Amino acid sequence: MSGNGAASSKQGLLESSLFKDIPREKLEKIAESAREETVPENTVIFNQGDPGDSFYVISSGRVRVFRKDRQGVEINLSELGRGESFGEMALLSGEPRSAHVETLEETRLIIIPKDVFLNILQDYRTFPWPS
Repeated sequence: MSGNGAASSKQGLLESSLFKDIPREKLEKIAESAREETVPENTVIFNQGDPGDSFYVISSGRVRVFRKDRQGVEINLSELGRGESFGEMALLSGEPRSAHVETLEETRLIIIPKDVFLNILQDYRTFPWPS
């Protein structure tokens, strides 16, 4: 995985519908705290049961979200692509991750630390969560 600068992170955040109503100055501060990583195909980003420590926005590529039942059978929940996000449930609930997330192809992620994410929520109580 490799990192990149705040300018690239800011562009990725601007392209996400999730952040469309947040002022540019605030996005710049968020981008400074975020990091970007390019994750190879078929790489697990986090596992069900892991602690929630970050929020993710997909800059490019695709991921799949899935759970495993008690017998270890994978149940696909969704596929996400550019501009979509994941990882908020564990940050909001304080519970462990409720699913696994794995890349389907090389994927570039903007990773926002938990404390920054929670500050966004405090500043923007009407944060535009996707339906």
